[in-house]
This record gives sequence, structure tokens and C-alpha cells, in this order.
Amino acid sequence: MFDKKTLINRFFIGIICFVMTFALAFASFSFEAYAARSVIMGHAAKGESGLKGQRAGDQTGREVYMTPWSYTKRVTSRNWTVVARAKDPARAKAMAKIMRDTCANDNVGYDAGSKSDTMSFFYALEAAGWDASKIDKPVETSCTPLIGACVYATGLNINTYRTASGLYKELQKTGEFEFFTGSDYVASSSKLQVGDILLSTRKAHGAMIVSVDGLTNPTYKAIASSKKNILAASVNNATKSKFKVGKDYQLKDVMNVRKGPGTSYAIKKYSSLTDSAKMYSIDKSKAILNKGTVVTCLRTKGNWIQIPSGWICGQSGKTSYLTEFKGTKAQKALEEKAKAVAKPTVKKTETKVNTKKATTAKATTTKKKTTKKTTTKKKTTKATSSKKKTVVVKKWKDYSIRKDLNVRTGPGTNYTIKSRKSLTKDAMKNSVKGTKKAVLKKGTVVTCLDVKGDWMLIPSGWICCKPGNVSYAS
Repeated sequence: MFDKKTLINRFFIGIICFVMTFALAFASFSFEAYAARSVIMGHAAKGESGLKGQRAGDQTGREVYMTPWSYTKRVTSRNWTVVARAKDPARAKAMAKIMRDTCANDNVGYDAGSKSDTMSFFYALEAAGWDASKIDKPVETSCTPLIGACVYATGLNINTYRTASGLYKELQKTGEFEFFTGSDYVASSSKLQVGDILLSTRKAHGAMIVSVDGLTNPTYKAIASSKKNILAASVNNATKSKFKVGKDYQLKDVMNVRKGPGTSYAIKKYSSLTDSAKMYSIDKSKAILNKGTVVTCLRTKGNWIQIPSGWICGQSGKTSYLTEFKGTKAQKALEEKAKAVAKPTVKKTETKVNTKKATTAKATTTKKKTTKKTTTKKKTTKATSSKKKTVVVKKWKDYSIRKDLNVRTGPGTNYTIKSRKSLTKDAMKNSVKGTKKAVLKKGTVVTCLDVKGDWMLIPSGWICCKPGNVSYAS
């Protein structure tokens, strides 16, 4: 047995060893490493056998998946160069939710090959109403197109098929993001937030932060199964337009007409406006419609609507620039005021036509007085009566189709016939079934939005309105 002195010495030696072991363990502990493990990011990493020519869908479970931020520490080629943060917290959460749902869906795999392969995810996401969890067919994407799709789904019109540096430029154009390039953001996870976009412009990669709640399991299944850790954020309301195709709206303010749905698109020229729109333009070089102008919605994209002359912004944030036109006295008075700003070019044209008609009428009257009632005169009378029956197509009037008509992408037979799926809901009900093409049935009532020669623009596209094709709707 040990004596008392030996036991005391061994006791103190044990304490010293314990303290030293604890000190070494504490010295090796890094709060940064702990934070890195608690921050989870989602990204498209690699296909089942490489980068290109991969099978659609996630074959390995780690093609499009979630992993701790510390992944970037272990793979030196993934050093980030910039962090993009959405200014709107709701948008950031919505983007993160789409990324989480995408990572949790085995139908989404990786492929950095052709554009058609890489973009198949984007089109599937759009068809699923921007809900990644509803994609039910195998598709593919790659790192930055995946992030671009998440951004686009929240109402920002960007080019999603971009590299890391290209996506960086697209995000800058929107004005909806702030950017950080300091080491405390690109080399540390301590300041990262849900929805932050990580880009490596040098090594062409991207990822998005989907969780900062302390989860350490890198597999997406563990994260997706924990309901507490998934934010109940839905896609920003900006993706769901409150404006309806075929309805008339009145401008509550002066509005630019652009080439596309977003401020990144250029303002159109005055000369590109329809004749009707020119009557309401307050500028003779640019397409700028006056307050009070009534427009018809042909298509919607987020908070933007397409009218016959181009695209206008319907709403920005909580501010709405349009009100539904119901034809009240106050609304009509405002429209007349807007119309008075520009020269009535269409009215002049109509006056000239009326003058010609008056001259022709006088000549016909004189001829009737000097000629006898012959067979030739009867034929002329018949021709005149048939002309009276000919429909003169005018904008904003309703017409009935007298036979089945194709709906085309432009005013002419050289333009392709549109697909049946592209028709408005009302047009779909009155279209010919059993064909993929857009063909409206005889008797369908349509509203004329614009006229070009023998062609009429309706909410669904262009139809031929030459004599015999349409009649006035009762």
C-alpha cells in the first residue's frame, strides 16, 4: 500500500494532468469553427460522375444538397469573394425556402452541360408555381443558375443562366441587394444571415445560406425533417400578380412604357407606341403615358403588366400605379384630360377618311342624277350595299368571329400560330379542342386592342379580321 505522502503527490499530479489536458483542448477549440458548423448552406455541387453529361435527378443525394459552411474551409477552391444580401428580409427568407425545398427534392440533380439541361430546373420551377417541392420530374441545374432561379422566383427579372461573375452583375443591376467583400463575410460565417448569397467569382461557384440555427448534420434529410428549423416563409407576394389578363386599368400616375418587365429594360420610343397610345403620350421622343390613360392587360409578370405598346409597372412595394377601370364619370373625365395632352393624330386620319367618303358620296349622287336606271346601276347599288355591311374594325370594340380563326404571335401569316396553352382562360374555353394550336371557335366574342391592316390584336394574340371574318358583337 502507498503511504499518505505518495497518495497526496499522485493526487496533485493527477490534477495537474487534468488541468493541462483541459487547457490543450480549450486551446484547440475555435468559436469560428463552431459557428461554421452551425451555419448551413445549400448549393448544387457535382453530378454522380462529374460536371457534364449527367443523369437528370439527384442520383447520389449530394448533387444538390445542404452542408455546413465549414465545407468551404475544407475545400480551398471554394473560397468566397463576395456575399450578396437582399435588402428585403422577406425576399431573403423566401429565397432560402426555395433553396431548402430544392435541396430536399431528389428530382433536382446537377449538370453543368448544355443550356437546355441546366435550365430544365428553372422551367420546372416556373411550371410548379415557384414551389420547388412540387417538381415531380427529374431535372437538372448547376450552382449559379440554381441561385438565379431562387432570386427570379421572388419577383426580380434577372438572367438566371449566368456564371458567378455574371450573376454578381445581374444582382447589382436590380438595386435590391447590398454586397460585402470583407474577410469578416467571405472568410467567416459569424455575420452571415439566412438568404445570403455566397459567390466565388474566381473559382466560379455559388451557394446560399439556408439556416443559422446550429444544425451540424450536413445531410439535407436531417435538416428537412426538422420542422422547427424550416422557416414558414412563402415566396414573396411580388411573384403573384394582382392584375388580371383582359381587364382594363387606368394609370394613377405618369408611366414609362418599357421593352420588358423591369426597370433594367429601356424605355421604348414614341414611334413604337400604338396609334391609340400616342394620343396619351406626354413626350414626342419617349413612350411616356399620361396619368388617366386606360390600358388593357395582355400579360403579367410579377408587378409588371404588358399592354399593346409594351410593359408598365403596376405596383412597387405597397404603392399601386393602376386602378381597375369601370367607366365612371370621374374616370372618363380623367381619361379625356390625359388625351388632351398629345395631338389627336388618329382623329386627323379619321377626318381625312371621312372627307374622302363625303367626296365619294357627292360624286355618287351626281352620277345618280345624270344616269338612267340601267342594269349597270343595279350592280353598282349592290356593290355599295355590300360595302356598307363590311365591318370597319376599331379599337376597344367587341367583335364576333364568323368562322374558326388561328391566333398568331404577330399580324401576318408569316407569324407562327400560338399554342393553345398560351391562350387566356376565356379564350381557352372558346378554343377548338383536340389540337395543340390556338384556334378560336366560330361565334367567339373578342375585344380589339389594336389594328394592323387586316389583323386585329386581342388579349390572346393576333387574328385575321379581313372582310367576312368578324362581325359586330351585340
